[in-house]
Amino acid sequence: MNKSPICDGKRDRFEEWHSKWEVFGQDSGFDEFQSVDPHADLPVKGHSDPDSLTKSERKAMKKNKKVIASLRIAFATTYTVDAMIEASIDEAGEWSYGRIHLILRDLYDTYRPKSQLDRVQLDIDKLTVKMDPDDHPDAMISCIVIGATSAYQNSFITKMLELDGEGNGQINKKRLITVRH
Repeated sequence: MNKSPICDGKRDRFEEWHSKWEVFGQDSGFDEFQSVDPHADLPVKGHSDPDSLTKSERKAMKKNKKVIASLRIAFATTYTVDAMIEASIDEAGEWSYGRIHLILRDLYDTYRPKSQLDRVQLDIDKLTVKMDPDDHPDAMISCIVIGATSAYQNSFITKMLELDGEGNGQINKKRLITVRH
């Protein structure tokens, strides 16, 4: 089996990486999960009751886990996807590995802004996220701009995880949402 292509996190090289990753998905047998729409065989409740899952649901859960692992490997040096994966994990533990369609939506929002204005706003927002390595990530919460784009939220969460070393993006996302509302 081929190795998952590595993404360096640069927006200008994202499309090239994405094409390679789609081919890798076809070769690895999970190409039908490389979509922003939930796969039809994925159970609604995730892992909550493994005994009630059908064979096709178990297979879909396994492939969902495999494609997420592939993304973790591809973005291992950037922390970009880790925050997105953690944010896709629910509190109830039904989706302990994450949900690939939600991760891909966040990934595309980050690397494929819908307009030139979104792209410029994302770059401006990223520049405003500045901290010293010794600062605690909670200090950054006070710097959040109300009404920031979802791409900025992902950048913010990624930066928090990177600085804090905290593996729970769900908690960070809740902090972000609480501050925004």
